[in-house]
Amino acid sequence: MTAIKSLRSNAVKANRQGIVEHLYFSTVPIGPEPLQAELKGSNRSTRIYNSYICKIDNDRYIARIKNTFSSQAPLKGIIGEALNTLVANKLGFKSHNLEMLTFNLLSLQATAYFKKILDKQPLDQVLNDYKDIDITPVITSVLTEFAALSMLGLYHGDMNSSNVFCSFDGNTIKDIEVIDFELAMPSTCDNQLCFVYMCASIYDWRINTLISETEIKTIIKEVLRSTFASIKPESEKAISLFISNRPLSKKLRQLRMSTINPEGKSLISYL
Repeated sequence: MTAIKSLRSNAVKANRQGIVEHLYFSTVPIGPEPLQAELKGSNRSTRIYNSYICKIDNDRYIARIKNTFSSQAPLKGIIGEALNTLVANKLGFKSHNLEMLTFNLLSLQATAYFKKILDKQPLDQVLNDYKDIDITPVITSVLTEFAALSMLGLYHGDMNSSNVFCSFDGNTIKDIEVIDFELAMPSTCDNQLCFVYMCASIYDWRINTLISETEIKTIIKEVLRSTFASIKPESEKAISLFISNRPLSKKLRQLRMSTINPEGKSLISYL
């Protein structure tokens, strides 16, 4: 909470027109560390260090940052991911920790340092490395975490198996963390529907070769019953529609977004 307050009151500097010129937020000093790997894209790069993940956004388009601090538009880019992560942390959801965030309007560069998750593995890596693991309780635990997120009124937006980190005690999941909240937004639809939509995202090409459509539908319904007591008819319909039709068509993706967040609001309202 303190970090979020300082982010709003002390770290944001705006000019007379209200345009953010510089943002700086840090919880701890970031010391020099050897670079382990670097992934470069057209307008973004990710640097991996011993204990930190550094994400750099070099998007030159002004439109990308015009509404960054508006509650009436989805947050975007590295700044969006950083602020959305703070919101998730504030609401008590397990995610990685934001250690530093800088932004400068002149260079249009945003840089965020996240604490590296050292005690957990991505779900896709776990399923690839441990072929003999019973996938049903693993997926059940993961979907239960999704249900908790939906109960907070949050829709993740990119809930794939590489963004879910797990730790194990033997063959049993001990703890789960979800990362990459760049596309997260408040959900204004029914919590059950929000949950089903996130379940449809996790049932990607990495998962659907390991667990059948019938099995994933059964697990979704079990988690719905344990979390919400009963399953609403619209949730039953959504399960059939969004799990059976993979990959999702443009029409289904538009339907999902128009249901989840029709006004296109951001999580900044939670700060």
